[in-house]
Amino acid sequence: MIAGGRNSSEDEENHEYSLSASVGSFPFCEKHLRPAGSFNSVRSANAHVHKEAKSKSFLVGSASNGSGPMLGNKELSRIFPSHSVNVQIVTWNMNCPKVQKYPEDLSDLIFSDTTDNSVSILAICLQEIPAEKQELLVRLQAAIGPQHVLFGHAFHGTLALAVFISRELIWYTSVPQISAVTTRTAVRTKGAVAMCFILFGTSMLFLSSHFKASQDRVNMRIQDYQEVVSGLNLPKIGLSRGYRPSENLLNRFDVTFWAGDLNFRIDRSRTVMDNVLKSFRPMHVYDNLSGADQLTNVQAQGQAFQAFEEGRIKFLPTYKFDLDSTVYDTSDKQRVPAYTDRILYKTRRKGDITCMHYDSIDSIRCSDHRPVYGIYSVILKPGCDSIALAAGLFHRDVYIAGK
Repeated sequence: MIAGGRNSSEDEENHEYSLSASVGSFPFCEKHLRPAGSFNSVRSANAHVHKEAKSKSFLVGSASNGSGPMLGNKELSRIFPSHSVNVQIVTWNMNCPKVQKYPEDLSDLIFSDTTDNSVSILAICLQEIPAEKQELLVRLQAAIGPQHVLFGHAFHGTLALAVFISRELIWYTSVPQISAVTTRTAVRTKGAVAMCFILFGTSMLFLSSHFKASQDRVNMRIQDYQEVVSGLNLPKIGLSRGYRPSENLLNRFDVTFWAGDLNFRIDRSRTVMDNVLKSFRPMHVYDNLSGADQLTNVQAQGQAFQAFEEGRIKFLPTYKFDLDSTVYDTSDKQRVPAYTDRILYKTRRKGDITCMHYDSIDSIRCSDHRPVYGIYSVILKPGCDSIALAAGLFHRDVYIAGK
């Protein structure tokens, strides 16, 4: 049995009314995504689901021809001849509590100049989201297009995580599981929401986070990181087959993507930052500031995000902009431009993730943050059919509304 995080039962109770998630119609309690019934009944239900998945076709996608293991090496080679899958991660602090609006067309957020339809998994990590959550999901589906479906999503206060996958992959995944942690007392604006699932035999964890703000609160951001790692309860009891047993959350998964407004700043004055921005081309700005990057220094000191990697930063600071502008903060506070919005990744086996693109999206300017995206190639391994299969489930309502 995989150990849950610190105070996991307490966290589950606290999240009863704050964690909103949906993963389709499956015999699981929606409140905590725990199995409904005994372990034996879950095992029996999964065997039935596996049989049905191999013999039926639903609204989109199709299963294998019914011969051989569904998640075995032969089927993996058929779907992914290179045994690798392309994943796109997007993180964006939408600033919606203040802005109250965002683009109806989110195509720029999803597809950049370097992205094409070969991306099979898209994880959208959002912070400070609008109140109309269903509308947000529909706009994302419309932007992504009909070749992908909403596999699972979770909302926690002002945090959101939505994972879209290629239609044919709905047969080769385990049931998605979610968990969340609040790191700010009584107000669900800081913390993390996470989702895990298995694709063929590769277990994946995705996190959307928002850490505490302000230039001098480095230690509080480190504490946020520690609370998230110790507090997330994944995978769930009864659904741990296919995951690695470990006391440490981050060691239970083959690959982990952690994205969000992590709020780590650059320890330089506004005057120095302005001079650097004027003196260097965008692709060289960060190279001249990396020694002052709080996140890089925290990693080097082993205080947070140990063993995590990041693509090379060749873009300008993503915070803080005047709204609908390319100008950094002109308010009385004159905040120092910073790389607050980051995408980090971790693998159990070195080299299983290759970062192909890492950039900001300058065309979306309604927030004081610029979105950041990354495209990654992830090595896959064959799996075992005994995991709790999702069996073709996805959010049909969002898919139809977004077409």
